[in-house]
Amino acid sequence: MEETVQFNLRVSKALLADMDFIAAVSTINRNDWVKVALSELIADAKRKIIDYIENRFILGRMSEEEFIQKMGFKPTEDIKKLREKEFLFTRTGKLSVRKYLQEIAKKSGI
Repeated sequence: MEETVQFNLRVSKALLADMDFIAAVSTINRNDWVKVALSELIADAKRKIIDYIENRFILGRMSEEEFIQKMGFKPTEDIKKLREKEFLFTRTGKLSVRKYLQEIAKKSGI
């Protein structure tokens, strides 16, 4: 079992009544319901934040150093490849679309 830590949370009486109602209807005790609901909310928020940071990196709006600082690890090779592709299709990237198409033609012998 995962180690747990206790913390206190102050909520309004109305929110407590709503939690009690949900717990009663779902036949699960209030504390367990709050843990499940909170873990789902946090997982969703974390996923959205990770997606946001990855997208900013892919679009070139964040350096690799900034990515590492925020995420705590280096971007994966897949994310780096997506970033390279994004740069190929933007005017501000290293290659223009025209150069990209020329590279494809050259590689395919056209």
